[in-house]
Amino acid sequence: MSVKPLFAVLLATALILPAFPAAAADAQTYNQLHFNVRRVVQVENDSMRLVVRAQAEHEDPTTAASEVNRVAGTLREIVAGYDGIRLSTRQYQTVPMRDKDARILWWRTYQDVEVTGEDFKAMAELAGKLQRHAQILEIRFFVSQARRDALEESLTRAAVRDFRARASVLVEEMQARGYKLVNMNIGASQPPPVMSMMRATAMDATESFVPPSFDAGSSEMEAVVNGSIELLYPRP
Repeated sequence: MSVKPLFAVLLATALILPAFPAAAADAQTYNQLHFNVRRVVQVENDSMRLVVRAQAEHEDPTTAASEVNRVAGTLREIVAGYDGIRLSTRQYQTVPMRDKDARILWWRTYQDVEVTGEDFKAMAELAGKLQRHAQILEIRFFVSQARRDALEESLTRAAVRDFRARASVLVEEMQARGYKLVNMNIGASQPPPVMSMMRATAMDATESFVPPSFDAGSSEMEAVVNGSIELLYPRP
């Protein structure tokens, strides 16, 4: 064989070979269907969270800090009188308040305290007592972690059953003999806390206070299953 014909054969082979991986890729996605299913449930909020701020202002930062510590201690004592209600401290900060020339006029110190519980009646009563000493920044309702975990499992099971049922419908309508699962992804969303109210300022100790009436409401939880199946047909 001469050099020229041999070169022609090698060139033709090089042009043909790259087509094989593309053909294999086409074969892998042949008769594949992608779809998703979603299960949603409304869940009654069973927990409540208060965020309370102890704040003081003074020309002396040490005096401001001491006042905040005193108020925070009072808040802890009040919460300690309620069973099943939890308190945790959040941010603590001292900020200089300046004039237009950047000179420090006074200092503002504050500490945020988070209070959580499941007894709404006790929490409402507690909100009234805390508000006599500090500022309530927010009141939120949410679904407890234990309840979310339990519902997430049942929702996921139901969503997987829905996925299988949808796959069976597709097999029947497409007149296939069956299917095989190519891939599946499962996800569940956590509901955000629901805000009930905000209070801008702390009350004066002489003010009368009626504990607020709360409507805890509900949150939406969902489980989503998406994936791909490959329809199976008899060989021709």
